[in-house]
Amino acid sequence: MGNEKQTHNFATADINDFVKELNEPKQEFEQKTSIFDNLPEDEPEKEQEQPKEKIKTQMTEGAANASGRLVVSVIDTVIPAVQAWCAKSDTEDFKAKENDRAELEDAFSEYMKLKGGDIPPGLMCVILVLAIYGSNVPKMLEMRKLNTEKEKLERMRRDLEFQRQQFETERENFNKNKK
Repeated sequence: MGNEKQTHNFATADINDFVKELNEPKQEFEQKTSIFDNLPEDEPEKEQEQPKEKIKTQMTEGAANASGRLVVSVIDTVIPAVQAWCAKSDTEDFKAKENDRAELEDAFSEYMKLKGGDIPPGLMCVILVLAIYGSNVPKMLEMRKLNTEKEKLERMRRDLEFQRQQFETERENFNKNKK
């Protein structure tokens, strides 16, 4: 080892030399198996999962707040409509007060954050439309019933008016014939 001459290659080549060397066949090595190769992988620690949950909670906070407001809007539209229909009263009598509504929104927002239940915006719109206009169904049915009854009473009034006119005509004819 003492007098052997070693040659060294210095990095003075250009890119073409590098590509040529990169494309040359590589030497194959025998892979050794280790005693550690067949061991099951470690389960991830729970500490590593917690930051992911916090990130997910923070990411869905806006969606959870919007979902909470939607749920409260639906509740505060549908339930008062049903109550008003049963009581034959106005829905405004049964709507939640502002502070109660705010508490409900906070509670549902927190619930949505914990459960990760964000509602897609398109579905929110559909639910809100159904809640607002669906709550008018009992009112619509009641109005239909009243309008049908009104039409029936109007027909009866016209029939009575027609019968009264016929009676008056017959009475005049009878009085003329009696003379």
